[in-house]
Amino acid sequence: MSFFIRYCAPAVSTYYQAETGPTTTFANARLFALQADADAFIAAHGMCAVSFVDTVNIVNVPTGTQIIPLDNVTTFLTMLAWGGGGGGCNGAAVNGRPGGGGGAFASITNLAVTPGIPIPIAIGAGGVNGVGGTDGGDTTVAGGVTLKAVGGKGAPNSDALFGAGGLAADCVGTVKFSGGDGAPRAAAVGGGGGASGGPNGAGGNAVGSTGGASLGDAGNGGDHNAAGSIIGGAGGGGDGLALGGSGARGQIRYTYRVGT
Repeated sequence: MSFFIRYCAPAVSTYYQAETGPTTTFANARLFALQADADAFIAAHGMCAVSFVDTVNIVNVPTGTQIIPLDNVTTFLTMLAWGGGGGGCNGAAVNGRPGGGGGAFASITNLAVTPGIPIPIAIGAGGVNGVGGTDGGDTTVAGGVTLKAVGGKGAPNSDALFGAGGLAADCVGTVKFSGGDGAPRAAAVGGGGGASGGPNGAGGNAVGSTGGASLGDAGNGGDHNAAGSIIGGAGGGGDGLALGGSGARGQIRYTYRVGT
């Protein structure tokens, strides 16, 4: 919890912040553990207008190239990223084809920002179905230095292989989970696509023609012939002459606190 104190001395109107968490970087800020401590400080130093209200905002960014923080942002509480899902492979004559891999997940907490300075981001696109599906795109913050969630692999044009899920080991962040793998074809039936990783864990692998399941707050993999679900689910492989499914796009979600 944090509160904001306005100094009401003559000709001065400056807000200072005090927090029960880490010490703030605001000039002359004071750490108060209890409201009573703040009240005593106010009585002794002529302060007034105490507000014990945090305003927390959650923003989803499905497309775009940058985030511009509001002028009164104090910190990002969390920033979450999902990579794009891989595309499924189109069917081949009477034979099915495999599904793509789900996008990975990564997150970071307590990210310090400079208010008003843009933060470059890139949202990973979903992979496209084809004779060999294309890979899902990586979702990155600051060129992948601050945060990176890799996309899932597209399904190869193969009888026995499949698209692999994006690997947590290739991501950047404090919490990282892999996407699920796609499944190979089963005779004339295409394989399912892998699910996206998410804040609750790794994405599920496809089993046979059924897409993998996510653990919530992420996209499921598509069944055979079907597209992956947003966010980051992979497309399933096509049956026979049917087309495979495309992967779902990635996303960035950030939660920030402002002082009011």
